[in-house]
Amino acid sequence: MGTPLISFIITYHNEPPVMLSECIESVLALSPNSDEREIIVVDDGSKTDMSVLLNNLYKDNSDSTEGYIYIRQENQGISAARNKGLSIARGEYIQFVDADDLIIAHHYEHCIKILRSEKPDVVSFGFCRKMRGFIKYNDSTLQNGADYMSRHKMYGPVWCYLFRRFLSDGLYFKEGKRYSEDEEFTALLMIRAGKTCHTEAPAYLYRKNAASATRHNDIIAISRRLDNQLDTIITLHNQLPILSVQQQQGMERRVAQLTMDYLYNTIIWKHVPEDLAGAISQLKHKGLYPLPANNYSLKYNLFRRLLQSEFGQYLLLHVLPFYPIK
Repeated sequence: MGTPLISFIITYHNEPPVMLSECIESVLALSPNSDEREIIVVDDGSKTDMSVLLNNLYKDNSDSTEGYIYIRQENQGISAARNKGLSIARGEYIQFVDADDLIIAHHYEHCIKILRSEKPDVVSFGFCRKMRGFIKYNDSTLQNGADYMSRHKMYGPVWCYLFRRFLSDGLYFKEGKRYSEDEEFTALLMIRAGKTCHTEAPAYLYRKNAASATRHNDIIAISRRLDNQLDTIITLHNQLPILSVQQQQGMERRVAQLTMDYLYNTIIWKHVPEDLAGAISQLKHKGLYPLPANNYSLKYNLFRRLLQSEFGQYLLLHVLPFYPIK
């Protein structure tokens, strides 16, 4: 049995069966044949066994002679499900897909073309919330992942990255963490990467699912999400002493951006001055505030400057909309 080019790891937990079918069909529509692809479905303790549905789906696809791998485990969360998929994947490259989302074939084929021609460690690409037709792609190739992190505002979701499997050796999603696990994993992955290609091709369709854990808006869920984001920031910040100078530059930018996001979310999800002050105090204690005075982006510079004064914080608390998690 040869090594597949790409292992598609699909994590599933009680999404509508039709969504899972459409997700798998979007992978089957791609150019890699059954010898070049591996499809792993990790069912994280769903109420219904999906093996019958998958058997029927593959029965209708003549190019699926080797079928799929279906793993059903007790509910442990998406991090554990992804780790399980990683532990058995054989592909040269890994692509994570959430069961309620889709791969957009005509855009993803551009990513595969880059993969075949450039043979990079990572191909990063865009995503969209509505299906998009053919567009002109802007592509770039960088020396390594640290260079990419220094120059780009990284996408957080892991499904925006097609990466060599060996990069994840010894690297796992933090289990028990319900939010921000992607941001931690992708930053640690990219800092290890060599040649990295980036394309603006919107190859992944993110579909809203009302049952998603990220859409809960009660105060407990909001506080947990903010705690998880802070944990990610601290974890990545603690990596700095063991990194090279170039890697440090990339990681410092990522930490600064995630710190800005954490404070921004504290404002729009809570809109309470005491909560913002508490978040800033925690960051100061860890050496993460004030934010670095670097020219990362216009939004970053404006937000950083406003945070430096009481009036600026007052303005942010009263101008930014109240936007609880939904």
